[in-house]
Amino acid sequence: MSSYISSVCVTLTSKDPSVGLKSVVLGLDPVSGCTPSHAVSFVFKSPLVKGDLSEYFVTGLTFYYSKL
Repeated sequence: MSSYISSVCVTLTSKDPSVGLKSVVLGLDPVSGCTPSHAVSFVFKSPLVKGDLSEYFVTGLTFYYSKL
């Protein structure tokens, strides 16, 4: 049975040390989550992440898999 990346938890760290961490969870479909490189591309194009990149660094990606 095949697996795909069904969601990604993105951990963001602020460039300002007085601000805490932020996380965003994105749901993916079998096309955008078919490989880790597709998933990373989807994450960095997402408006939820792209809008925060001026104030935050991406410090972690956690992939969650589902069966097809």
